Amino acid sequence: MTSQVSGPTVRIARPASLPAADAALVVVEASAGTGKTFFLEHRVVDLILGGAQLGQILLVTFTDKAVAELRLRIRDLLDRLARAAASTATADEPAWTIDDDARRRLRAAVTAFDHAPISTIHGFCHRLLIEDAFSARRLFDQTQIADEVAFDAAFSALLRERFAYRAPDRDLLAAFLATRTASGSPRTVEALRDLLLRCVRADAPLRRPVDPAAAHAAIEALREVWQSDAKRAAIAGIHKGWAPARVQQITDVLADLPAGATSPFELAAIDQLREPCEKLAGYANKLPADVIAAVRAIATTMSLEEAIAAHMLPPLLARISEDKAEHGQFDYDDMLELVWSALTGPRRHELAERLRERTPWAMIDEFQDTDPVQWNIFRTVWMHGDARGLTIVGDPKQAIYGFRGADVDTYMAARDEMLRAGAARVVLDVNRRSTEPLVTALNQILLGPHDLSPMLSGRITYDDPVRASGDVVCDDGRPPVKVFQLQSAGGKQSVDANRSALAGAIGEAIEELRAAPPAWSRRGVAQPFALDQVMVLTRSNRESAEIAAALRARGLACALVEPDRLFATREASELACVLAAIAAPRDRSARLRALRTRFFDVAWHELMQVVDAPDHHPLIARLFDWAQLAQRRAYEPLFRRLVEDSRFAERALVLGGGERALTNTWHLIELLLAAVARSRSDLHELVGQLRRWMADDTSHPDERDVQRAETDADAIRVLTIHKAKGLEAPYVFVFGGTSGAPKSAVHTVRDATGRALVVGKIDHETKHLLDTEADAEHQRLAYVGLTRAQVRLYLPSYTDLKADAMYQPIQRCLTPWLGRTPPGARALFELIPIAVGAPAAPPPPADALASFRAPPAPVVAP
Repeated sequence: MTSQVSGPTVRIARPASLPAADAALVVVEASAGTGKTFFLEHRVVDLILGGAQLGQILLVTFTDKAVAELRLRIRDLLDRLARAAASTATADEPAWTIDDDARRRLRAAVTAFDHAPISTIHGFCHRLLIEDAFSARRLFDQTQIADEVAFDAAFSALLRERFAYRAPDRDLLAAFLATRTASGSPRTVEALRDLLLRCVRADAPLRRPVDPAAAHAAIEALREVWQSDAKRAAIAGIHKGWAPARVQQITDVLADLPAGATSPFELAAIDQLREPCEKLAGYANKLPADVIAAVRAIATTMSLEEAIAAHMLPPLLARISEDKAEHGQFDYDDMLELVWSALTGPRRHELAERLRERTPWAMIDEFQDTDPVQWNIFRTVWMHGDARGLTIVGDPKQAIYGFRGADVDTYMAARDEMLRAGAARVVLDVNRRSTEPLVTALNQILLGPHDLSPMLSGRITYDDPVRASGDVVCDDGRPPVKVFQLQSAGGKQSVDANRSALAGAIGEAIEELRAAPPAWSRRGVAQPFALDQVMVLTRSNRESAEIAAALRARGLACALVEPDRLFATREASELACVLAAIAAPRDRSARLRALRTRFFDVAWHELMQVVDAPDHHPLIARLFDWAQLAQRRAYEPLFRRLVEDSRFAERALVLGGGERALTNTWHLIELLLAAVARSRSDLHELVGQLRRWMADDTSHPDERDVQRAETDADAIRVLTIHKAKGLEAPYVFVFGGTSGAPKSAVHTVRDATGRALVVGKIDHETKHLLDTEADAEHQRLAYVGLTRAQVRLYLPSYTDLKADAMYQPIQRCLTPWLGRTPPGARALFELIPIAVGAPAAPPPPADALASFRAPPAPVVAP
């Protein structure tokens, strides 16, 4: 790269989507495929050419992968503009003037790019807590830990000191352990620990206060009703099919609950009584008023788990906070809370002013995935007269991470607040991802026929239909949406039969694509077919594994994005063992564990002989050679030698793991090298860091802990819709989606009072709220799934689909178009009948080992 800063003055076309260069507040609403990254990189250029320095522009996004893409694209754009030698704008077109002064600004940005403040929200908060520890009132020596580590220490201590012997916690614990799960197995302390951990991570107040008196009154009212033989007989007579069994169930529960039982045991009984009482409450016109009042009181009384959360969460949260403050620790979510605490503390004005002075401009990507704490931080610092600008970019239609704490209502409130403050609103409505026919077909599905509601029918709607840019072209004249219509070959078919038939149809369609792919181009460049252009989307990891197995059985290579955590893999454990032995090569126990890994693979009958061998033994000498590299902190040569000298690749292929083992090992090495680059750790500290990652069992969106695709070779990509967000592919298939939301005993719900925690068994009103939120989430998942395709989209059409299935919004809006013939509809949708239950054609024979050449057997010296 040269340092050229002079050249001809040129005019470079400035994107029309950019707001005025001096706009302070900007709200960008970007539908899928409309180029939000393109907007952000050009907005950075706008600010730099307007006088900003790159280091003054804070750019925040939500994953490490998005950070890497932004950094790559922004640097490339700055470099290209600094070298521009010819104008690209017409005389009447908005343009940037690139003269020598502009080139100096752009070149300075490229030179300083490694220090550009482009990071994830948690990376930004982590840096702030370290660099501004004094303003944040934190210890200078701080340690990031997994939230589970702090939780387990506090839970274990409180279990000994309070929960096991002090009322009412003791009685709540006894009642919890006395009840059974839905499968009939007894509950355990570990189950209580898991319940409270989920409550802590939900980070929301309980929806209603504990009211033991109401529970006792409800039980007594039901006892009084049940003492009447006539009333029990009347209840049993309302429905001969199920009512007698419900009456007997209630009778048995009341008989097992002795009079004068403590409140926790009454709550446990109410949990058992809730379902039959809810059923009886629906017959208000057939039962006496006092019976209806009694069963309704039971149906709406709080659960045992709710009472446990109300009593045990406050001391648990207080203990966790005290322990972490004493030891200078913080976890993933604490980073946000601690920054917000600093911005509301005694030095809040000083800290906010320093942040504005350091980075007067801020831009937030993927803002639909924000939460109230994140918005409070950015509002406090950058919605201020001394700040130069705040830009938020988001698409509420793609808000699919509610299970991770993202709150789309926060996005909508923030957007409205900024618009009221005079923000410029930018709507990106030109789809640069897909062909024009595919965009038209998707608009038909998303908007729905005129006599039906659109697919996005809740608070978040598809109000600004996109149009195609023409960048992607396919001229074969075939419909862009292929629909596999699953038809029963006789009788009602099972879910498994439907999925099996659909998997077979997807495999056949991929083989047809490979044999005769459509001719398509992107920006005038023809695109040849390859298997990695095919993406199969699923709702769950189980569905991903199922379709991948079916495709592999046909001889189609698949790259399955693994559901397991990277740090929970065998490769992470083995690498930690080997590095620990390299850090302490004379530690016999560390040496013993390392020799059993695939880096050495010493047989059991030889293990004791090798572990006690002298230093000149080939395997032990290798360990000492690696240790010398570690002492010099020559980590890159160390890791390369570790894999090459040990012949790990050959062993992984022969002993198990294959490409997945190699991919995971190199991924782990890459993460360790990144950790070393941030702080020049010695090997002991590096092993400690790896083991902390392994101990962190959180479900937070930490991109480090996602396993990569097992191969970069030509292979079909199989992944869930959640993992596919932000990705695209020419050919996209949707598989499964017939199940509802995952079951859980802990929920967060939004009602008139705001976001609240719901624990345990729920009443009808709460269930309705949760079902409404689940349906809205499914609509947004459906939108994300539909908008990944560039050329062809393949969708199933089920004959029988549950009302709460994730695929239901697509099915509802797709089906009417299949039975109608409006102008152009036949050119957009092609129906492919698939018989369910018919004998499947056997897949072609595949020799999975045709290209495999066995390496020489590893040599283990005696």
